[in-house]
Amino acid sequence: MTAGADHLRTRSDGGRAVEYPPPPEPLAVPVYDNHTHLEIADGALPLTAHEHLERAASVGVAGAVQVGTDVATSRWSAEIAAREPRLLAAVALHPNEA
Repeated sequence: MTAGADHLRTRSDGGRAVEYPPPPEPLAVPVYDNHTHLEIADGALPLTAHEHLERAASVGVAGAVQVGTDVATSRWSAEIAAREPRLLAAVALHPNEA
């Protein structure tokens, strides 16, 4: 996929059904998720980064840090964070990729 697309990669489901769990009760205070990989598409109907953030916001997660681990995911993370005010980007090269 090209940079800026909704997802860069998919995760193998191992042949089993992958469903999102029901949302938990909302948190008492807003929090931030400090490590996300929204570029990975999960399940039969993967959510976009915006859809993930909307679901998270509904239970008190105010924003997230989207982590890139190589050049492609770091670029994607920076691009989506520039468009989405609830995201910050962490860009890096994972030691396995260096």
